[in-house]
Amino acid sequence: MEDLRDLLLALGHCPSESKLEILMEAVDADGNGITEYHEFLAGCETILSYTQEEAAFDIDSIIDLFRTLDADGSGDLTVDELSGLLSTAGVPLNEDEVQDIMQAADSNGDGKISLEEFLTFMLDDCHKKFSWRVRSGFRVCLVMGGKIPCFSCQSIL
Repeated sequence: MEDLRDLLLALGHCPSESKLEILMEAVDADGNGITEYHEFLAGCETILSYTQEEAAFDIDSIIDLFRTLDADGSGDLTVDELSGLLSTAGVPLNEDEVQDIMQAADSNGDGKISLEEFLTFMLDDCHKKFSWRVRSGFRVCLVMGGKIPCFSCQSIL
């Protein structure tokens, strides 16, 4: 069950214990407590589905995600901001995926995704194949620097 929890967390879901138990029952066809590969493949739709009812409890995390993705703090998401995302599998969103997301989410056609459009997009079951990719996206920041003591000259570089 811990592996399933980790998978869902990586996809941006925060499953409760009861949700995990329901999913395990639905996926573990032979009831042995272990989800084998064939069971997982057969149960992917159940595991990866995210219904409106469940998402309603998760609006704050979707808003936090929007703010994280909004790199320039403009209040809108652009193609460039979405293009820089890596999934938890380490694979960046490709150009076609970003364009598909923009087309699906940008309901007013202004070339940007507002918070309202983002919420509508993320909560719409029709877009769950993209919304899980966005939920599992993250930015990588490389921090370099700091002071290194130089023992030979007793100073700090």
